[in-house]
Amino acid sequence: MKQKLLTLFTLLLTVCSGAWADNEVKISPCESSQKDTYASSYWFVPDGTAITAIAGDGAKSGSGYNSGKPKIQLDGKNNPDATITFTIAEGVTVTSFKVNKGGDLPDNVTYALDGTAVTIGTALTGLSKTGSMTFALHCTDASSSSTARNTTIKSFDITYTTSGLNPAGLSYETTSITKEVGDDKFINTLSNPNSLTVTYSITTNGTGSSIDSETGEVTVGTSGGTETITASTEGDATHNAGTATYTLRINYLQSNVSSSKIWDIRSDISSSTDKHTDGQWKLYANIEGLTLANTFDGTSLLVNAIDGKYAYRNKYPSAQGASLKFHTTVAGKVRVTFKNPNNSSTRYLQINGVDYESSDGSEDVVSEYHAVSAGDVVITGSADLRFFKVEFVPTEVSVTISSAKYATFSSTQKLNFTGVEGLTAYKATTTDGSSVTLEDVTGIVPAGTGLLLKGNEATYYIPVSTAAATADVTGNKLQSTATTAHNIEDGEVGRAFVFGSLNKVVGFYKAAEGKTIGEGKSYLLLDTPLAKDVEFLSFVFGDEEQGETDGIKAVSTKVENGVRYNLAGQKVGADYKGIVIVNGKKYLRK
Repeated sequence: MKQKLLTLFTLLLTVCSGAWADNEVKISPCESSQKDTYASSYWFVPDGTAITAIAGDGAKSGSGYNSGKPKIQLDGKNNPDATITFTIAEGVTVTSFKVNKGGDLPDNVTYALDGTAVTIGTALTGLSKTGSMTFALHCTDASSSSTARNTTIKSFDITYTTSGLNPAGLSYETTSITKEVGDDKFINTLSNPNSLTVTYSITTNGTGSSIDSETGEVTVGTSGGTETITASTEGDATHNAGTATYTLRINYLQSNVSSSKIWDIRSDISSSTDKHTDGQWKLYANIEGLTLANTFDGTSLLVNAIDGKYAYRNKYPSAQGASLKFHTTVAGKVRVTFKNPNNSSTRYLQINGVDYESSDGSEDVVSEYHAVSAGDVVITGSADLRFFKVEFVPTEVSVTISSAKYATFSSTQKLNFTGVEGLTAYKATTTDGSSVTLEDVTGIVPAGTGLLLKGNEATYYIPVSTAAATADVTGNKLQSTATTAHNIEDGEVGRAFVFGSLNKVVGFYKAAEGKTIGEGKSYLLLDTPLAKDVEFLSFVFGDEEQGETDGIKAVSTKVENGVRYNLAGQKVGADYKGIVIVNGKKYLRK
């Protein structure tokens, strides 16, 4: 029979007032009767003293009062660590630190001050601590979450020296700033009333943020996380050295989901997740190979932990402590698979603040599709709902036309171009060796169709359709890259042309082997290769005579007299084929 190891312990502390020597402070806990005043710290030193103390991570989690004294609950399995941080006033240097025993001590708990092992009842001497120091407790038995035994720490004895100089007086305008990945540089205003020389620094916690050491200007990093910014001064003849700090929280980039997306949490998860409680958006563990590390692919599902609560329960996001979020650039609809593990009450799914389906039992519930607008989509619910799958289907697709007024395009959705004002879709059908014929495409276009779009410089929104396709796309030579980018292959060289603009001349340019066509675009692929010297194909619209095409003069066999140049600015002869520039005008010479 396995012996159940007990790992929960309690710090029982005895008095609430601190007894002072000239250069010594005794830090003791407050009584439960004073918890309204000191509940945020459990430890205190009367105002005006050189050192203050506050309970940190683990020291407040699950803590309360036992027989009037504050307690800290630790167990090696779920909550193995606790900290108490001491803030040291400007001009004060701690020289020794001692923990006074109040009762029996368990053998599965270790103690340290800033990483240096501490023996209860024995002073650490020869210290030179300024600014702050942290006392840490750690339960080494990870096999159980049960109580180990009770232990009592009566107080902390701290000795220190003072410089007798005036405080530096540095302080920041705000002590906490939140930014998004990619935000502009910024400066948090520092108050420096004594005009002391200041140097700025930043921690390196993986966000990639940096700071100008002279001005304090911060460059926001490329990953989510939290950093501490510090302004430091060495003081002068009449002022102490001093510091001021603030916290910079960087949230992940918004995802930009614009096509169908499924986050199958139950299918993709392979291990326990980080039970973060810091209130910051993070990636959900193991979705499509991602972890909670600082990785972001632009379409990730994010999890936000409510401050002080676990974001996950039994490996899955839980509405009791978290909400899910993604960002979409287009309108769409969302369906969620969830479960209520509490059979005794009814729980409701909530999307963007609206209650939807409910569950009063432990069986999975698959919601209906619910409409959402472009922007943030936040999924939560009442109490302890567990989330297993989130599905998004767009009801519109966006496309941005640049100043070139044309763009190649393809989509994984059936799209209805009827009524999209200012936007025209074309297919490419035939070529005569120097130009390609474009024909209008109207109605509902099948998914995966390569198109050339024409419009003014703007973003257009095209409705997704569930009806049968009606557009005629037969004979289309535009190849779709709706699902993935494409690299031009050896067998396509001479047949493949990509849309582009050179010197304000738009058309299809010959593509070299290895040329990459981005996802959601299209490229022209002819049945047979053209002559090797054909580098460019202009547009002909339907049965119309070839006319101006955004800077190309109408095709003519008679070119004005004058020196001829190609688009690279090189002089060419009268027999040159392709686009030539004569007297500042562009011509297509056949």
